[in-house]
Amino acid sequence: MGIRCAVGDVVLSSDRDGRALSPANGSFSRSDEAFETTIAGIDLRALTVPIDASGSAMFLRVARSERIGGLRLPSVGFPLARAAGFMLGSLLVFSMAVFYTLRRTLHPIRDASLAASRIEPRSLSTRLAAKKLPTELVPLIDAFNLALDRLERGYKIQQELLEAVAHELKTPLSLIRGQIEMEDRPDRASLLVDVDFMARQVHQLLHLAEVSGPQNYIFESVDVVRVVQEAVEYMNRLADRHSITLEVCSVPERIVVADHSAIFILFKNLIENAIQHSPPGGTVSISVDIHAAMVRDRGTGIASEDFPHLFKRFWRGPKSQGQGDGAGLGLAICNEIALAHGWRLSAKNVTPGAAFEVAFDD
Repeated sequence: MGIRCAVGDVVLSSDRDGRALSPANGSFSRSDEAFETTIAGIDLRALTVPIDASGSAMFLRVARSERIGGLRLPSVGFPLARAAGFMLGSLLVFSMAVFYTLRRTLHPIRDASLAASRIEPRSLSTRLAAKKLPTELVPLIDAFNLALDRLERGYKIQQELLEAVAHELKTPLSLIRGQIEMEDRPDRASLLVDVDFMARQVHQLLHLAEVSGPQNYIFESVDVVRVVQEAVEYMNRLADRHSITLEVCSVPERIVVADHSAIFILFKNLIENAIQHSPPGGTVSISVDIHAAMVRDRGTGIASEDFPHLFKRFWRGPKSQGQGDGAGLGLAICNEIALAHGWRLSAKNVTPGAAFEVAFDD
């Protein structure tokens, strides 16, 4: 570093000999703002800056070695850049490792949760697998499976009790009916009506117990159109008593994998329900196509507040109460059969009347 006056004399110098920085030719010029020079074999780059010192023109010259500039980037910049790159790469690798580890760990938990959400009364025999789960969760899964064991046993006991009671009541009711028919009683007709009502309830309870157990189904290839025709022939006598016409419109054939007896009960109950809600002289239409089967009456339709209760057990609509013609199990049985086959049973109002549709799974 050095300071010169306007005529080039050295006023101050960092060099012990009092020399100031000058270009290689040794001349002094006020316009030498930047120049290169060599001192003691060291290449320097100098800069001249004019300064005003108490009204006198002065020139400050400073220089730095080119070696320092060359060493700055490799010794400071590059290591910092390399360290930053290493940190970013390490962070990326760590994040990916955490992501895939968590995903691998949580995948069996998601599978177990999905399997648990699918368990219903018809699949109580399903158990959750604990093989791939973290060891900390195995006791929880084992406890859940034990709870399912107890629930399944209780459900089976309930179904067996329902079926046994229904079987045991059939014989006494038949004997009571025979005895009433043989006696000459003034209330004979009303007693027979009561016995028939009780017998119908027992019969529906037996059907409900049978269709609620998956082990009672025998699945095979069945023509739905043929089963519907069998149900129509079976219900013709009841339709004649109510002056109802049964009308069938269907495709030539619709093959499904189903239990023949169960879907016969399904369509029989739907047709019977339609007959009971049709006016005398009306028509009940049964249609079958590739996607669904539908039973439609020409009655007054279904009240909006009754839709949530249609398939509940022992529920009877206001119009059915007091008529003594059912126990409120017919549609519940139909819904159980549809669920067992993976079908969807739904009801809707049409003009005129109401329609019950069985949508097939395929």
